[in-house]
Amino acid sequence: MPDSSEKAPLSATESLRRRWPIAMATVLLIGLLLGPRVWRADWTISSTPYTGGVNTALAEAEAWRGGRLQLDADFYEDAREGDRTYNVTGLGFAVIAFAVLTIQAALTDATTFPPWMLLAIMGVVAPLVVTWAFFRLESNRWWAGVFALAFVLGTPMRIVITLGLGGSVYYINHTLAIIGLCIVTVDVLGRRRWWPAALGLMLAAWSRQMTLLYALPLAYLAWCDWHGAQNRTETGGDDLPSNCKRNVRGRIALAALIGAVIVAVPAGLNFLKFGNPFDSGYIRLYEGRNDGIAQRAHIALFSPRFIPMHARAMNTAFPVPDIRQGTLHFDISATSGGSIWLTAPLTIFVPLTIRRWWPDRRRRAMMLGTLPVILGVMCYHTTGAEAGFYRYALDFLPIWWLVCLPTIPRTAATQRWMAAAACFGVFYFYWMRW
Repeated sequence: MPDSSEKAPLSATESLRRRWPIAMATVLLIGLLLGPRVWRADWTISSTPYTGGVNTALAEAEAWRGGRLQLDADFYEDAREGDRTYNVTGLGFAVIAFAVLTIQAALTDATTFPPWMLLAIMGVVAPLVVTWAFFRLESNRWWAGVFALAFVLGTPMRIVITLGLGGSVYYINHTLAIIGLCIVTVDVLGRRRWWPAALGLMLAAWSRQMTLLYALPLAYLAWCDWHGAQNRTETGGDDLPSNCKRNVRGRIALAALIGAVIVAVPAGLNFLKFGNPFDSGYIRLYEGRNDGIAQRAHIALFSPRFIPMHARAMNTAFPVPDIRQGTLHFDISATSGGSIWLTAPLTIFVPLTIRRWWPDRRRRAMMLGTLPVILGVMCYHTTGAEAGFYRYALDFLPIWWLVCLPTIPRTAATQRWMAAAACFGVFYFYWMRW
């Protein structure tokens, strides 16, 4: 696979002309490899309790259209306040569903969320955004395609897409969060217009609340740009791109306004539902339940006591391979989680390249910004109860890969290891049976 690191830089037009066919081929290949699982999946999403594809965020969107916050019925996972029940998960999807239902009602007589829209979000938009992100940040168009394909098909994202088509709000949330984190990372490492990063953070934080902590590195880098714009000289003393030097303060102010909305909307909904802007109602999901997850939640939603459980699920858990009926089989029956280093081995290059990405302030800030998110996830009362993969890694893997993989030195030996790691990740998640 060619390494273009020694070639003269191309113009923007020439670069686009050479890169877009590879990008489109990558998307088509992802579609072909993802397609069989997607087409066999049951595209079901429903706002009716105890039915296939039940989704409380969709039920909340329908309640909004009726001018209410409370749900019309009791769900297995809802939050009760008095004689009313509320949804407390998936604000991002609830907003999207509300918009889709409103537009659909204006154009047609249909009253239910269209399953093809779920397919478009999970199976088309998400892979397209991941591919776009890698092609924006990786200079070698061939490796950009490999990284995009490996991320969609060779990480838990593949399973999340497939299972999310069954309507589960949790898998849909993770898919939306990946889209948001890709937008955040591309803007921070690219043009730094800031309002796209703020919108990406909105989508991520309203889908996976822990990702709101990425506001910390964004605020720091925005502060650096703000003061860089204030103190820049004729010689260009700061590293702000020339196309971003104009109106940088206005863009940062707009991003700050979006940031205020990110916090204000959930806090306002919490107040209207439970009388306290800081009460998410999440603990109410476990009222009347006595399963293992509920028992841990009753002890604490977040606690350092859960770190060893997550550490095993994220770093060392791996199914036992064996041969059954003449074919390779991974036994995931007794495996909780799946090591991100073994199931998605391209991740190994993240710590190995620290000397290459650490000197870059923006890359360093984004990587350090993942640490509070990882700590928060590891203190959570459940690992997601997934067998064979660690779904919560998707709260930080998009940033790890987008920040670090483009810095890998492209020696012949390194490229062979990269190709082998990418192939194994795709093979693992293709071979598994969930």
